[in-house]
Amino acid sequence: MAGYSYATIVGNATSDPELRQVGSSGTSVLSVSIAVNRKTTKNGQRVDEVSYFDVTVWSKLAEVCHQYLRKGQLVLFSGELVQDRWTDSDGKQRSKVKLVADKMQFLSGQKGGSHEDSGSSQTHEGTSRPRATTNARRDVEYDDATPF
Repeated sequence: MAGYSYATIVGNATSDPELRQVGSSGTSVLSVSIAVNRKTTKNGQRVDEVSYFDVTVWSKLAEVCHQYLRKGQLVLFSGELVQDRWTDSDGKQRSKVKLVADKMQFLSGQKGGSHEDSGSSQTHEGTSRPRATTNARRDVEYDDATPF
């Protein structure tokens, strides 16, 4: 039986997202890091802990994120967990788990922008990472040695 790894995270963008085009068709891909805060107890003391998650977004959803998502904004991402593997310059095998998002919801508005927080949220859905089996995406090229 095949496994399934789907996750939802809610946190703040640690920086403005980075958009780039890949493949001969110029498919948009966006990268952003999300900080997820949580409270825990250590040695009887309540402490804040932060976990950082790398998120990758493809196609039209990537363009929406690039246009509206800014550093510090609270956002929800849902998608597939993917493990990237590569060999570093010292010859060591490395890996990193990231979220390849196919859904996004703004939970706070942009400061100083046209999408001020009005108590409502905006939900956007897009296509996840193009697959080789998808006819419309066969021309997208990937560099398997690149860890992102």
